[in-house]
Amino acid sequence: MATPSPSSSPSYLLTPNLSHPEAIPTIISAHHNILTLSDGRIIIDATGGPAVVSIGHHNEDVKRAVAQQMDQLSFAHSLFWTHDAAKELARVLVESTGHKLAKALFFGSGTRYRTECCLE
Repeated sequence: MATPSPSSSPSYLLTPNLSHPEAIPTIISAHHNILTLSDGRIIIDATGGPAVVSIGHHNEDVKRAVAQQMDQLSFAHSLFWTHDAAKELARVLVESTGHKLAKALFFGSGTRYRTECCLE
């Protein structure tokens, strides 16, 4: 028996539009800052945040760098571990400010941790 495609089966995804979840457009592809929707519309991604604005979707250089890093290490919590990629990025950031920035601290996610760290 064939599995229905995600767009034809009932959605189990909670969306911001609770009464009409189907009103949320479905992206089927993205390149640079251009999104292609399931209804054929092509739009500029103005919601992707700083990474999409400066790097873009489907960036071959970024994909290559991410794959290379993941071959060595996918993630290490910064409160418990360090690694060469984090040290090198911190060096680049500090040097790019002419040493006005003294140190760099990286978080995987969550404003809670960043806020707590700044308060401490």
